[in-house]
Amino acid sequence: MMMPISLDMSARPGSTFEMKYSFFLLCPLGTFLLSYIDYKTSASGGMVQQSQATKSRIWFMVSAAAIPARLFAAVPMLFYDLVGQARTDLLAELSVRRKETVSAVSAESAEKTPIRTNPKEP
Repeated sequence: MMMPISLDMSARPGSTFEMKYSFFLLCPLGTFLLSYIDYKTSASGGMVQQSQATKSRIWFMVSAAAIPARLFAAVPMLFYDLVGQARTDLLAELSVRRKETVSAVSAESAEKTPIRTNPKEP
């Protein structure tokens, strides 16, 4: 059974920057490269047979596009000190933020939910 692919940025913690970089910088580049490698489309949306050379170029383009994204996403990791006490402090701060957000959302949803005294009323 295949697992569904999630585009939710919180699905893979730590990959938000990489995903945004990939979507917004590499997609336009990919569109340009498809026209450059003689990728053919049909006006009716039907299937068009691609040459073996075009298929090979597409495979290389998709495979090679991940390399600069990974390298670019790794640059911040070189400058963050996330070991030992710094990591513990960061996780504690994130936990406090998470609890504050949950309590704020709970309070907001409680204000919006009407309290019914008669359950038969719509």
